[in-house]
Amino acid sequence: MRRLVVAFLVAGCATTPAPWKDRPGGLTRADVMETILRSKEALSECAERQHAERPGTSGKLLMTWTILTSGKTSNIVVSSAALEGTPIATCVSTVLESMEFPKHELQGTPITFPFKF
Repeated sequence: MRRLVVAFLVAGCATTPAPWKDRPGGLTRADVMETILRSKEALSECAERQHAERPGTSGKLLMTWTILTSGKTSNIVVSSAALEGTPIATCVSTVLESMEFPKHELQGTPITFPFKF
């Protein structure tokens, strides 16, 4: 069984986690990670679909989205142009749409998150 590995990046940054600043009233890095990890099984199924439909493929899918103060996600974009329209990109987009992050007061900037498969 192949697994999807998750790591954290902030939009526009090549390394992790230095640019992330927890701010009062906003989401913390821990909030984001905990929410994504709760969907680990569904995200792993996305990797399985990719490998079933395109055996031998592997890589890193970058997804960018905004987490609204309500905790809902919006503006979900596949940031890895080469993977746009692939089974994993479509599946991860669907999982992200269903995620609910903790409600918070301060609207943050979009985040970019890599999914290695």
